[in-house]
Amino acid sequence: NVKHVFPKVYNRCDLAQELVRRDSPLFQDLNTWLCVIQRESSYNTSAHNVYNGDHGLFQINDQYWCDPQNGKYSANACAMPCTYLRDDDLTDDIQCVKQIFNIHGFKAWYKNFI
Repeated sequence: NVKHVFPKVYNRCDLAQELVRRDSPLFQDLNTWLCVIQRESSYNTSAHNVYNGDHGLFQINDQYWCDPQNGKYSANACAMPCTYLRDDDLTDDIQCVKQIFNIHGFKAWYKNFI
């Protein structure tokens, strides 16, 4: 099952509308999320930090949350390839973010937006 990766770079307003459209309680603090995403990925869904293994709009780490599919160990707690986090479909990203947020809250991203 191959998922094609089509990246997207959002502007702040379009991303805000997309997150609101999702109608998730997770995004009640929309301004904080927009700051996190801007600092993490500059609103770019294809962002990939090869040095620390962070992927996508939310810069989700491949040591814990997704499978980098390169032989490197991953807990893969979100049960998905990391490439799924670097495309324009935010559905799987948001599912994974909910899981991370339920465990760690904003502390998972805190270092990058203080």
